[in-house]
This record gives sequence, C-alpha cells and structure tokens, in this order.
Amino acid sequence: MVKSPNLTRKQEIKIAAVIVLLGFTSALFVFSGSTAAFPPSHAAQMDTITDLNTLHWEKSATPGFHLYGAMILETLDISALYIMKTPFIIFAIAPIFYMLARELSGSRIIAASFTAVRLVSGNTGTGKHFLYSHGLANVLYLLLLTIILLTLRRRDFKWQIKIIMLLLLSSTMSLSYDIEAILLLLLGSMVFMSMFYGRRISSQVGSICLVFIIMVVVELGVNGFFYNKAVPLFASERIMEVTSLDKFLLAYFGSSGTSELSRLYLTRPRIITQLAVVKYVIFGTISTVFGCIFFNRTIIQRKIPKSALLPASMFCSAAIWLVMRLAIGSIAIDAIALPATVALLWMYRSDLDGILSVSYKQIAVVGIVLLLTANAALAGARISTGQVVDRNISSDTPENLELFLHKYESDETKIRTDVKTWFRIELFRHVKRDITRSSWDGEIKSLELKHVKHLLGEQSHVDDDILYIIDYERDKVALMNWVHLKTWLESREEIRSNTQINKIYSSGRAEIYNNAGLKSTSI
Repeated sequence: MVKSPNLTRKQEIKIAAVIVLLGFTSALFVFSGSTAAFPPSHAAQMDTITDLNTLHWEKSATPGFHLYGAMILETLDISALYIMKTPFIIFAIAPIFYMLARELSGSRIIAASFTAVRLVSGNTGTGKHFLYSHGLANVLYLLLLTIILLTLRRRDFKWQIKIIMLLLLSSTMSLSYDIEAILLLLLGSMVFMSMFYGRRISSQVGSICLVFIIMVVVELGVNGFFYNKAVPLFASERIMEVTSLDKFLLAYFGSSGTSELSRLYLTRPRIITQLAVVKYVIFGTISTVFGCIFFNRTIIQRKIPKSALLPASMFCSAAIWLVMRLAIGSIAIDAIALPATVALLWMYRSDLDGILSVSYKQIAVVGIVLLLTANAALAGARISTGQVVDRNISSDTPENLELFLHKYESDETKIRTDVKTWFRIELFRHVKRDITRSSWDGEIKSLELKHVKHLLGEQSHVDDDILYIIDYERDKVALMNWVHLKTWLESREEIRSNTQINKIYSSGRAEIYNNAGLKSTSI
C-alpha cells in the first residue's frame, strides 16, 4: 500500500472519508431530481409488472432490471413516479469504485479523490445515482474489474472466484446490453493478448478464458437479445438524418458543414467544450504513454505484467466498442475515460510493484493532478451553466397532457413529441390509467426531423391525423438516435406563427398542435 508522506494511517483514512463524503453529499444535492429521458419508460414497465404480476418478455430488453424494480416497488410500497429519482445506485457505486481505485493506486486519498470527482461528473444523475439498468450493471462491471485485478495480482484462482464472475456476468445480461457487450469484449481481449503475446497461459488467464467461453455460449444459446436486437440493428441499412460526425461537431463546436439543422441543434457552452477538450487530451496522452509501455513489454520483451492486462484489455474493448457505436450513429468518446483512468492509477503504483521505474510514477502524479483538476472544473462548469438537466420531474405538465390525451384521442390518433415528454406521459398513463391503454404499441412516438421542420414552417404538411406535443419546460428536445435540439422556447414564436398547424391545447407550459381545424382549449 502506498502511504501518503507525513500522514499516519488514521489520518489518511479520515481525509479519504471526508473527501468521499463531500463528493457524495455534493452529488446528491447537485443531481437531485435530475434524470435522463429513458428512466420513466423503465418505471412504466415496472408498474405494469406490479399490476399484472407478469412480465412481457418480448417488450423488455432488460427483463432482470424490470423485475428487480418491481420488487422494490412492492417491498417499499412506493409509486413508480418516484422510483426513477430515488438515489439507490450511489450507495453501491461509491464504495465499489473506491475499492477499485484504491487497489489500482495503493493510495486512499487518491482513490477518494477520483471517487468524489466521478460522483459529481455527468449531465444527469441517472447513470451513477438513481435506479437505472445501465447504472446497476455498471456497479457489477466495476466489481468485476476489481475482482479481475485482485486475481491477476495473486497466483491462485479459486473456484469460488469463477462462480462469482459467472454470476456477475450472467446478471449483466438481463440488466444492460451495453455493459454485457463491454464485458465480453474485455474478457475476449484479455484472453487474446495472453495467448498472442504471453509465453505461457497462467492459471488466472486460463480460468478467465473458461469463464469467457461459457458466457459466449450462454449469450449465443440462451439470450435472445443478440439475435432479436443486436444482429438486426447492425445488419439493417440505417438512414441517418444527422450523421455521427454532425452530431459530435454540432454538440461541442456548434457548426457542421452538412447538417441543415445547425441553428436548432443543442450546442454546449464554450467553456464546456474547452474543458472537455482538455480532459480528453489528458486521456489521449495517458493512453499513448501506456500504449508505449505495453508494446515495449510485449513486442520487445515478450512479457506482459499480469496487472497490465486489465488496462490493456480495457483499451482494446473500448476501441472495438467505439467502432460498434459509430456504426449505429453514436460517437461514444467517453468509452476511453475509464480505461485511461485505470491505466493512470496503474502507472502510479507500478514502481512499488517493481514493474516500472520511479520516473513513470512522477509522470503519473502529474497526470493525476491534471485529470482531477480538469474533471472537477468540468463538473463545476456544467453546474454553473445549467448543464445538469431535467430538474422539473415533479412538474404536473406530463400529467395534464396525459389527462387531455385520455379525453381526446381516438384509436387512429398518432402522437409525436420529444423522447422525454413521451416517456413521462407514458409513465403517468401506466400509473393513473388502465395499463391496457399503454402506448407501447406505437401510439406515441418520437418526433422526427421532418416533423420539427414542419412545426417551424420549414416543410409542408408531412402526415395526417397527428398531434404534436410541445413541452416548453424541457431543457432540450431529445429525439431518437441521440439527436438533441435546443429547447422549444427558442422556437416558440416560429411555431405559434406557423399557419400550417393549429393549436388545440395550451396550458402555458405546454401546447398541442395538429393539422386539422380544431378549436383551442385551455386548462
């Protein structure tokens, strides 16, 4: 264990505890009520399970998570309206990430600092604080990384560890297809590197290889997600209204040469872009330094330090994951963040393990200071510029919209709105109405770019019998395929002056339009 200079063990523990608690309480305050678009859809399915006492497997991509959430609803006797903003995950992810960072760095204070910064990072509290499928799977992912690291640093690989790894991996299959794929890529990369570069297969890697083979067999033979969702997704010809590069450039730099919706696309404040560039330059530098170390050991010396297999495999799996996400329209640049962090902390401790010279530790110290500073500054900038989104979950707007639609709609009515409003209306419909009126059959759908143009008067009539819901309380207009437009407030005058649509509902905070000559009503 690396000890901080001039600090006793008790002093180090106290300082680390204060840092973690500071990050913990700050995160709870900053992200209170701040969630992403999809949690309400999960909460709606949990509510359906409690009502029907059954799960529709064909409608659930994460059945284990929905069953788990339904159990919480029943056990704690809370409404599905509140489960999506109750901080469950933070109590698990904080100690587990701390354990991983401490095992990597050997320093309690450094581990506590990275834990605190991680808790206050991000645009919403969904992934690291509230009950969410990917967040819960991420807890298992971090736990598995810790187990793998501990195993690689020891000579034995007990059978109990194999069972635990199989349980963790199989649990992610019903929680998060993203984490499931990343874990399989991680284990596959680890096995490949050991076989290709290593002189011999150690017992630890051999056991990991066995676990990997079992999970591949289970994935291909049991899990229907691979055949029903993943294969069709990558095999189909995707027509993207906004390309991955366009979305990236518009989001961070506010310009794109090909997108005709540049003026409408949500662009982050300049300070956010600048700090993000600094952070990812640091990540890139860490990746380059670690890559040089790794290839020097593998190509020249033909010997891989066992503990280096973890960050190396994480980089390899992240690279493959980036390519896969790019193929479906998303630039998942944040996939490099955790591997680079793990590599940095690994370099900090490697002089103690006799793997690297002290000079690399000095480089790691500089990297740690810069990375912590950049992350803390970026988190502060997001908060100060209002980039912690969606605090208005308790608003009665979705409930009022659902009430109007309940009285208005017919079987032929099609409804289009942004993703966040869609799922919030859907949640209220599950909780307040007969669940058989669920819109999961496609009654409510996300707006497409052609509908946005139509609402702004830039495109003529596109579809008949459609209601367009516009919620002015939304911080942004989130469409499918990771397209984020500016808030409707910036286009309100264009919408209201558009003669191609007619207002049929207004509450001051939300409006509903259609293409027919219906009278406006107000509540």
